[in-house]
Amino acid sequence: MKGKPLFLFMFFLFSALLSSCFLLILQVPGFKVSRHSFEPSTVALVLLSALIFAILVAFWALYARAVSRLLARRESEVLEQDFLTYLPLLFLSLTPLTLRHYIGSADLGTRLTLFLFAIAVAIAYLKAVQISRWSETKAPFWQAWSRKFTALSTRKRVIVLFLGSLLAFNTGTFLLVADGVTFSGDEPHYLLIVHSLLRDGDFDLANNYEQRDYAGFMMFEGKIGAHVVPGAKPGSRYSFHSPGVAFLMLPFYALSALIKGRALVFFIRLGMSLWGAIFAVQVYLFARSEWQKDNLALKLWFLTSFTTPAFFYSFHVYPEIVVAALSLAVFRILRFSPTLTWKRAALCGLFLGSFFWFHALKYIALFIPLFLYGLWVLRKRPRTRLPLLSYLLAAAAVIFLYLQFQHALYGTYSLSTVSWAAQMTDTGEEFIRFAKTLLFKIPLPDRWETLAGYFLDQRDGLFFYAPIFFFALFGAVEMFRRKKGDFWLVLGLTAPYVLLSAFLTQRTGYAPQARPLVSVIWGLTICLGYFLIHNRKTILSYVFNFAAALSLLFVFLLLKSPRNLYQETTRGPHERGGGLFFSLSNLHFQLTDFLPSYIKSGEGAWLPNIIWPAILVLLIGTYVITKRRPITLKASTQTLLACTGVAVFFVWIVLYPRLVLRQPTPTALGLGKKVTFYSLSRSARMIDPGRFRLREDGRSYRFFLTTERQIEELRISLGSTQGGYDYSIGLFDEVLVRGRTIREIQELRLPELRRYRLGKQSFYTIILELGKGTEARTELHPYVFELTF
Repeated sequence: MKGKPLFLFMFFLFSALLSSCFLLILQVPGFKVSRHSFEPSTVALVLLSALIFAILVAFWALYARAVSRLLARRESEVLEQDFLTYLPLLFLSLTPLTLRHYIGSADLGTRLTLFLFAIAVAIAYLKAVQISRWSETKAPFWQAWSRKFTALSTRKRVIVLFLGSLLAFNTGTFLLVADGVTFSGDEPHYLLIVHSLLRDGDFDLANNYEQRDYAGFMMFEGKIGAHVVPGAKPGSRYSFHSPGVAFLMLPFYALSALIKGRALVFFIRLGMSLWGAIFAVQVYLFARSEWQKDNLALKLWFLTSFTTPAFFYSFHVYPEIVVAALSLAVFRILRFSPTLTWKRAALCGLFLGSFFWFHALKYIALFIPLFLYGLWVLRKRPRTRLPLLSYLLAAAAVIFLYLQFQHALYGTYSLSTVSWAAQMTDTGEEFIRFAKTLLFKIPLPDRWETLAGYFLDQRDGLFFYAPIFFFALFGAVEMFRRKKGDFWLVLGLTAPYVLLSAFLTQRTGYAPQARPLVSVIWGLTICLGYFLIHNRKTILSYVFNFAAALSLLFVFLLLKSPRNLYQETTRGPHERGGGLFFSLSNLHFQLTDFLPSYIKSGEGAWLPNIIWPAILVLLIGTYVITKRRPITLKASTQTLLACTGVAVFFVWIVLYPRLVLRQPTPTALGLGKKVTFYSLSRSARMIDPGRFRLREDGRSYRFFLTTERQIEELRISLGSTQGGYDYSIGLFDEVLVRGRTIREIQELRLPELRRYRLGKQSFYTIILELGKGTEARTELHPYVFELTF
């Protein structure tokens, strides 16, 4: 093999870099802000380098031998080409730069670990690319698996995909439950209907809210607002949520009574995951019937089911995923059934009529176009009188039953009764006033911003949490070019529901992202299928693969930080930033400043709200007028892309501290002494500039602050006139002073504090560790903590 000495030299260099990085990570826990220089032991460095060198070279050789035999390639050729996959290790030489941006050992350790992981991913990616390239002459093992799967009968394939979906969804449930997440948003209100049915045998929730019966499954001692309206029976209170989800959850809630603790939450969510799996299977069956391509159907099943929003709504207690499964099933049956028997027609009518049981008002905009499409399909087929009759009767019977149910409980047939709108009588006066408010009192910009927010809001917009669906817009262009009838059909079936929701300015609320789009997400999935079919091996296909990886990564990050799943966009929030994108920012760069935000409480213009829709239009226009040709990226190009990705990851995620400064509170501590505090705790109330009342003891308080000039001497006043408290005060990750206050206010002076340069400002983190108070109640007699300089 040519160049063997050079390869061995490079592997020795890789080994030295890896050993240095490992030794640095081992030293990091002992670092402090005053001493964080890397001082490796020469002996340890040499020995570890030698060990890693032996492991790397052995793995390189064994891997090449295995691949050459598996794919019938020359071993020397595999060795030479596989060497390129290790080049990302060279970026380990950048790790010493992280020491210049130090604010704590935990932060530095996290950054270095992430960098190692990113390099490992880059190496794995390059190896996968090489395997794919070498497999062009000989089918790889996964294609054999694919052939075995497609050889199965349709029923067996459906069972496998159903079980696979079920496993994935319940893995997500397990991770959330393990993190202490129970039920929130509208979920407890749906479950309270189930609870009342099982325990009281009625729908009246007045006593259930009063007794806080939701505490049993929420594991929450507080009080939640009642989602009820007055019923026909005097003194009764019925939910303004439709009961469809409650009926579906009855058996699971009943069985969960035998379970205690977090397992109860898991079992209840299991019931919803069944519907998520049904939806996933419907996606596969539709795609297989539409394009007759099993690989494409599998890809759409995987991408739709395991990304936002379908993944999360497949185990949250909301009606959207159920309606998505039912509506796609109806569309699939009507579109592909060779003979539409009266039984299938009745099933379609049954599914459509059931929409009223899941939301009496909202799903009309989805029911009407699907129902009319069913009439059109049945009317154009010869000899369809019986199927048409069964279709109409089934839908009418289910809707009639719902209206009678509603009238019995609420005393009215008005569909607006079982909704967030107040109860309305059959006289129609309240409904007319309500309709006038919706039609004429909501400003048009609010309606437009709601629609834009469904797709582009950084807190709950679809495109930023599942970038794959951005390519559905390109797929819609392909669909329009090739099958205009199908384009207008899919648009006509799904768009009215989305447009009506936007017209009524309905947003996600305290629920996982993109809730208003879940019920019709299958429409975007169909468009996505057209994109994949007509963009094979184009430059956009490579970009799509990156978007798919991001979509899956975002699911993982949301499971890791569940708080970022539930972000209000309606009442309450004044912070535009999405939690997920704060986690992808750093101390020097906030990604959230560059993303659109359409929160209803937002004040003033937000420039990204103009830029991003313009970019969207520009990209679609460019796609329309340009021609795309198949390309194959060379191995060197793939290596360059991987190395560029590692470099960007280092600068963005690794080089700078992961801390993000949020919720600035500017103040002045005297003439020319401007300071800005960030992310102040709710328990730390600033009563005067720099003076705080702390209402909780036995905890840590972190004060993040920036100043225009360096603090030469920090003066601290702390204490309480009641009780005794132990305390320690630290700067970043280093304790500067420990002490105890006993019914007194102490004065401390800390000279020459180390700072972190943040642009032209100085950044500090002051940490107060406040012990438990003795002979005093801190909530009644707050602890005083004051900073001046």
